Amino acid sequence: MIQKVLIAIIILGVVVAGARLAVRPSIEALCINCNVVMVLVDTLSENELTPDTAPFISTFKERAFDFERAYTHSPRTSVSYASPFAGIYPWEVDMWTAFDTLPGESVTLAEVLQSRKYKTILFQATHSGLTFNLEQGFDFVEPSIANEPFNNVEHITEETVAWLNNYDPKDSPFYLFVGMTFNPPKNKREENISRIDTSFEVLMQAIRSKELDENTIIIFTATHGFDTNEQGVPGFTSSVLTDRTLHIPLIVYIPGHESAYIPYSAELRSLPATILETLGISPHRTMADSLLPLALKEGVGDRIVRANVLENKDTTISLNEVGNLDIRRSTEKQRVRHASLKGQWLLVRENDGTFSLFNTENDPEGLNDLYPRRTSLPREVQQLVHSLSLSGFSY
Repeated sequence: MIQKVLIAIIILGVVVAGARLAVRPSIEALCINCNVVMVLVDTLSENELTPDTAPFISTFKERAFDFERAYTHSPRTSVSYASPFAGIYPWEVDMWTAFDTLPGESVTLAEVLQSRKYKTILFQATHSGLTFNLEQGFDFVEPSIANEPFNNVEHITEETVAWLNNYDPKDSPFYLFVGMTFNPPKNKREENISRIDTSFEVLMQAIRSKELDENTIIIFTATHGFDTNEQGVPGFTSSVLTDRTLHIPLIVYIPGHESAYIPYSAELRSLPATILETLGISPHRTMADSLLPLALKEGVGDRIVRANVLENKDTTISLNEVGNLDIRRSTEKQRVRHASLKGQWLLVRENDGTFSLFNTENDPEGLNDLYPRRTSLPREVQQLVHSLSLSGFSY
């Protein structure tokens, strides 16, 4: 009897574990047992990367899949992590502020790869020790990073390169996450983007020197954009939903595949499934659909991208006199601002139910509200706005 009970307990444990890591049907791999390197930059807009400000990254785009209309789901750093880590909308797990963390029950990209015997390594600059539960699914988290200035991208790069130099290609494949963080004043933007560009180049040189570039998927992206206009919002935490704050770079290099420019709107939360399907690993059922059909031109067309943010400054993050982060929680009543985007059109709904409409191609700062004049826009745009207003704002 005791033996039967033990067997039943073991079977139940296997079933429960399998349910937590439930996956979709397997698909054909594009890069079997390849390593994965994800570089996630905090606060970087797609439009800030030019051949002048980021010459190496601009060249790297020419070798990869460049998702030109990639968007995040929040203009706030800690909230944004839920998407590239777990492939979900942040509000699905009640992540809204810098005080919220990714729940332990969320299944992350690192956990899925870890279950496939990948080495999972995290190098991440943290804000005043806030980790947002980033270590979930990682075998190794570099502890010294948290003690460095949060914008020291050179130190993060140095530590990452040191790990790569010690890696034995005969070992298990690895998933290496590198968080490059900086939040400088406006007058230092180009200088710091140049630092990111140089650091990324150093990292790529280390990968090539180990002859890993032919079996390593490389992703370069960002948590959210940077609002150069600032819209009167102080500090680093933005409640503004514009093309500047939501439009991010998303560059995916897959060895052995030709580069491509993808002009359609894409979501940051699709990144985990994209990586897993490229490896031939089925994504977890909670993860958003992969971007591979867009990349391989098996499916075309813009997807609806959604973003939410608390309208008031519930959490203000700023630098104090000695250069450390000062984080304060507001006691104001929370109000949610929503955004729904498809193609070049961004529709924003305020907490009171009023709408704003922006053409992101010629108004990335969100200064010219077209909603009052929407009836004068082309009929297909009016239909799109109507569709977005009906379907794009649940959470």
